[in-house]
Amino acid sequence: MPLDIDLIKQTNDHIRRFRKFPEFELGAALFHKVFQNFKKPLASLALNFSLA
Repeated sequence: MPLDIDLIKQTNDHIRRFRKFPEFELGAALFHKVFQNFKKPLASLALNFSLA
């Protein structure tokens, strides 16, 4: 299953918009870190499926 590029772009736009408000900074940073941590496993999982 390929990653939804449009969804990722939308999410990045939301994070940029929220950065204007300090109270959202922590949530955005946390979400970004979680997303970064999930990207590699998802990519390798997708690769494994495409090779199978």
